[in-house]
Amino acid sequence: MKYTTSLVARAFAKAIIETPQAKHTVLQTRFKELVTRHGLGRLERKILDETERILMRHEGKRDVLVETPRTLTVTNRETIQKKFRDNDRLHFKTLPELIAGIKIIVDGDHILDNTLKRKLEKLFR
Repeated sequence: MKYTTSLVARAFAKAIIETPQAKHTVLQTRFKELVTRHGLGRLERKILDETERILMRHEGKRDVLVETPRTLTVTNRETIQKKFRDNDRLHFKTLPELIAGIKIIVDGDHILDNTLKRKLEKLFR
């Protein structure tokens, strides 16, 4: 493949940053044309996700994923949200296989994995 998803995403993000808001519709149309012309249709979702991550970083925002074994109460969610910046985007995911604890991933990097599953895996290696 001539163009990587990362390269296309960086170029698209740069174009979005440098182009006035009023012309973003034209950018979207041209992006679709580029994807079609270069046969990148199957990678479009990956490119858009990477572009979104780049734009969030540019704006000083972070994408935070909080994984827990059980659904959190509203109070627990609010407590966790207070630990992050107001402009951070938090997602909560329930994964019963974690057994107990919490796992927090910021911008795709593991920040905290305090789950019983990880502790057991570490113990029995």
